[in-house]
Amino acid sequence: MFGFLGSIVYLGQTIGSALSTGMLQKYDAKIILSTCLFLNVFSLIMFTLTDVYIALVICRMCTGLFQVFFCIYFPVWADVFGNEIQKSQWLTYLLIASPLGVILGYGMTAFFLDNIGWRWAFYIQSFLLLPSMVGLLMTPKMYFNVTEAGRLIRNLNSQRKKRDAKQGADLISPTDPKQ
Repeated sequence: MFGFLGSIVYLGQTIGSALSTGMLQKYDAKIILSTCLFLNVFSLIMFTLTDVYIALVICRMCTGLFQVFFCIYFPVWADVFGNEIQKSQWLTYLLIASPLGVILGYGMTAFFLDNIGWRWAFYIQSFLLLPSMVGLLMTPKMYFNVTEAGRLIRNLNSQRKKRDAKQGADLISPTDPKQ
């Protein structure tokens, strides 16, 4: 039973993966991510408040469902908003964060089990997500719309390449007698 509770998170992530891309493209990313963060914290807290097995399963599945929106969104955000050096760094941090979070989570849970109870691992996780929620809500919308930002960046790069090509053509002219 406990193994199923641990693995059901991944079913939620699988379902969320199928939903998140379309939703993030169609709707306001800031609203979606804010809602997912709130519902993630809510599902973590609800998990600690029940002993009914089916409710535990639903809470764990919802946790995975709401987490995956960030897993899908952040690499795209890093690609759109980062320069070439930042992209590599940011994507590395994103890839490192997941296994480190799992390691720290299991380690903290083991400590809590021996000292104050397993529910505290979820309470502390929920509490630590609250500053993220505040930061997310305070961030201007213009930093969330990766579709529009990507389009603007591609247009700017295209204009820059055309300008550079034209300047290069002006510098090396076939009618230039010095060549």
